[in-house]
Amino acid sequence: DGFSFQNLASKMTGVPEDDYKAMMVSLRRGMAAIMSVRGVPLFLTGFVVVWTALSGTNTFYSIQMAAIGGSGAQIGLIWAIGAMVEVPIMYAFPRLAKRFGAERLLVIGAIAFAVRTGLSALATEPWQLLAIAPLEGVGFACVFVGGVTVLASRAPAGTGGTAQGLLTSGSGLATILGSTLGGVIAAAIGIPGLFVICAVVSVIGAAIIVAAIVRPAPSSPAARVRPAS
Repeated sequence: DGFSFQNLASKMTGVPEDDYKAMMVSLRRGMAAIMSVRGVPLFLTGFVVVWTALSGTNTFYSIQMAAIGGSGAQIGLIWAIGAMVEVPIMYAFPRLAKRFGAERLLVIGAIAFAVRTGLSALATEPWQLLAIAPLEGVGFACVFVGGVTVLASRAPAGTGGTAQGLLTSGSGLATILGSTLGGVIAAAIGIPGLFVICAVVSVIGAAIIVAAIVRPAPSSPAARVRPAS
């Protein structure tokens, strides 16, 4: 029951049980407050959809690279290129968001995922996947950091940490869904077919995000928190 779970969690974490109960109550209230903000549930849905498509793609990306003749070094290079693009964008994201808007960058990231995945379905030689590897870095940085930034900007005051936790939980759920469903789909129609489906799903997720972020956010400054830098 709830008491036994809290008692066990208290012993495992070393947090006094009364304090743990208070933390859980605060967490539930924070989550409820965030989910009550207009557009946030739809935004989280879109984020999970996009991240599910990403997970479904990435789970089988190295396998597909090897299937079309890629070497181990080329497989490693694909992910290295993505990281070399991703890290600078993450570092510069606050400045980019001020100039272009975090919402716009987030949608650009989702579209980058879709383009990369769609082109990957057509690739027949390793160099083609290497050529589009930067899109993975653009997509990952813009979608993840953009997601955190946009959600934090809409979260009620004092719930910024809970908002980031919700987004991280959503990405974890999406990773499980993408890997599991991706395996079923790849077994049925092949990895290129899976990539086509993931590209379409990513576009759908981007459309859901757009529908969520065009809704007016809370107008009161007290209802907002500054995104974590």
